[in-house]
Amino acid sequence: MQQENTSGDLGGVELRILQEMERLVSCPVDELVQALPDYTWNQVFLAVDRLSRHGALILRHPSQFTYVVEVGMAVCRLSRP
Repeated sequence: MQQENTSGDLGGVELRILQEMERLVSCPVDELVQALPDYTWNQVFLAVDRLSRHGALILRHPSQFTYVVEVGMAVCRLSRP
């Protein structure tokens, strides 16, 4: 099991999420978790939360049991040098 990155810089899970989201653009969190089998649901959700706080992703909660992730406005700044 991989450890969670608690530092302020982008870790492996964040970079992988940004790569997947460039391809998917918008998807339920569960679909994103399935696309990243090397990480736990908690690791992906916490990384999505961190990325959404930086504006790279948008995390929506359209219904009681559903979270949807969308590419945010800052994704280009975070994923490219």
